Order: sequence, then structure tokens, then C-alpha cells
Amino acid sequence: MYQCHIRFYFAGRQPEIYNTIKEMKPSECFSYEFSQSDTPDAALAANADIFFAEVCDEESARGLRELTSYRKPVIVLADKQSAALLSDQLEDIEDIWTLPMSREETEFRFSRLQRLCKKYG
Repeated sequence: MYQCHIRFYFAGRQPEIYNTIKEMKPSECFSYEFSQSDTPDAALAANADIFFAEVCDEESARGLRELTSYRKPVIVLADKQSAALLSDQLEDIEDIWTLPMSREETEFRFSRLQRLCKKYG
């Protein structure tokens, strides 16, 4: 039977989003592992399959470059103003989740991500 283990890494200060995703049940045939830090951590990033990175200012936008250098899918969490700081990195970003996000929107987006992982995994 097909089994896929995905390691997610969260860089940022969005505990509501991080906790909501951690609490969600994995799709059938999937298992998940989670790690988190307030700022990008190279060791955690190297061990992950998919990154979630909060961008809230120019410093965190520069830190995103480190994560995109790993050539793994990066999902950015940013408000509309901060998302404008990413114009030179858009080709390296898988998706942008606009903050603030409700619990329901977080669940919807992560469920969609699970379906995509299943489809292309």
C-alpha cells in the first residue's frame, strides 16, 4: 500500500495556523511530521519536505531566500502589504496564503494542499 511521510517546517510567528494544521487529520496513506521556529533555521529546513514561511518585513523577505535555495515547495504566509516585498521571488514560491486567516480558511487551504500532495506525490 502506498504510504507517504511529509515533513513540514514552519518559520514564523503564526501559532494559530501552525496549531490548526498540526491538529488536522492527515489524508489517507499520509503521515506528517512538524517542526517550527520563529526565524528560518537551516538545520530544520534541510530536513523538511515543504516549508511554510511567514513574511512580515524586509528582513523576513530576505530570510525567505535561504529557504527557497533548498528547492523545496515554499508556502508564504503574509499580509497583502508584506506580500508586495516578494515580487523578485515569485517564481520560487509555491503559494501565498494571505494573512490574517481564519481557522476555516487554514483548514480549507491545508486540505487542498493534502489533495495536491496525494495527486502529485
